[in-house]
Amino acid sequence: MVQAKRAAGSGSWSECPYLTVRDVAAKLSICTATAYRLCTSGALPHVRVLNAIRVAPDDLECFLVARSKAGSNKTRTERE
Repeated sequence: MVQAKRAAGSGSWSECPYLTVRDVAAKLSICTATAYRLCTSGALPHVRVLNAIRVAPDDLECFLVARSKAGSNKTRTERE
């Protein structure tokens, strides 16, 4: 998604700073180990810059929307 904006020339690198794993963990109120697990399992799209994992804010937003939709399909008894 972010790459498409950049390819079209409508965005720049400074407009879309990538998030660190620590940033993602803070935004989701989870520990960093869980954030790393989401990335390495493929559940959360990310890029590697040398040995660092970075997540595009748009990818994090899509991840949250997909998770909230998946959770809303369950009935009340399934959630409990």
